[in-house]
Amino acid sequence: MRRAALAAVGVALVARATLAGAATPPAPFDCRADDGRCPELTVAGDPPAQVPGYGLAPFRGFGDPSLRTDPRTGTIWLSYSYVSTEVGPGSVPGKPILDAGVSIRLARSDDGGRSFRLVRRLWTAGPERYEGREGLSGHEVSTISPAPGGWAALALAYFNPRGNGNDFAPDSFHFEMAEAAEPQRLASVGTSRLGGPFTGPDWRPFVELSRIAGIDQACPVWTEPALFQDHGILYLLAQCKTPRDPAQGFLGLFARRDDGAWRWVGRFAGSHEAQALGGNELTQADLARGRDGRLLLIVTPNIVSSRGEQHLGCALLEVSSLDPPSLARDASGGPVVRARIVSSDSAQNGPGACAYDPRSATGVLIVRRVFSSAKGIVFSLHATGVRP
Repeated sequence: MRRAALAAVGVALVARATLAGAATPPAPFDCRADDGRCPELTVAGDPPAQVPGYGLAPFRGFGDPSLRTDPRTGTIWLSYSYVSTEVGPGSVPGKPILDAGVSIRLARSDDGGRSFRLVRRLWTAGPERYEGREGLSGHEVSTISPAPGGWAALALAYFNPRGNGNDFAPDSFHFEMAEAAEPQRLASVGTSRLGGPFTGPDWRPFVELSRIAGIDQACPVWTEPALFQDHGILYLLAQCKTPRDPAQGFLGLFARRDDGAWRWVGRFAGSHEAQALGGNELTQADLARGRDGRLLLIVTPNIVSSRGEQHLGCALLEVSSLDPPSLARDASGGPVVRARIVSSDSAQNGPGACAYDPRSATGVLIVRRVFSSAKGIVFSLHATGVRP
């Protein structure tokens, strides 16, 4: 989407609220690469991926951030996707067999979010075999949170067959969850799995989320997970993805009981809220608290069509209740928008996947994606300084 179109989204929101007598939403913050207001976040000890003998990987960068402060120590923890390019067996000089490799890594900041350094790898893309095919395990959409008894991390996992870039097997989609007393002890060994009705039997045993929600085949795939602890309860927010009709999808909330089982809390938001924000689907959701202590739902409005997807940046919406899930509403019935982040020079497929912790100097983090025939596909994290 061009800059003018992104500005039009903000204008439309302002007009709608004004006509309805609602409070005017804040003007969008435009995270551009050329004005210095939205610096790229780097992680010490974790340089961008390279392909041996070729230089910088054509598919590389950092995405899917999750920011959480340790309430005991004040350390700010950042989990993120590390995007790389893997050269497959059988490659010959000048004709490499390339695949996307996505892993999850963990970094920490001990200076309030002004700098981060790598601590460890949580999930790593590696050789995997599924249904007779050789390929790579993929791990993305990281999320980390304090949890009862310690910390929890979770990622979307899938199988990526060899040789065709990032053509993951749809029935391999599932979540993997790790827990430990401290973030630096989190590891992928002994993880538990969660999935949906479309998740293949090779990934069992797993918690079947659609069955718990009582909707079974109505939600074939769960994706874009986020963990959040509130008043001693660990919540899982996830997107019910309905590829045949994006408007039927929604954000659903689960909570873990004292006995470790998950329960359905309810639907949080869907097509109505997506339309209010200029899209037809909400994706890349997260939960956070604002500086005033109010709960916020972070979402990426998305336009899904037969030609692909177009992310429209991020919106931070006020939450009135977590259980049952409910958003604050303005006079027109639309969601109350506390902040809107766009990136008008990150146009192809659009920006999104924001994360926020009010104690981090970064403010809201946003992911920019730049497509270039010279540089490849590059993902980057950017600190907006916006702290609603």
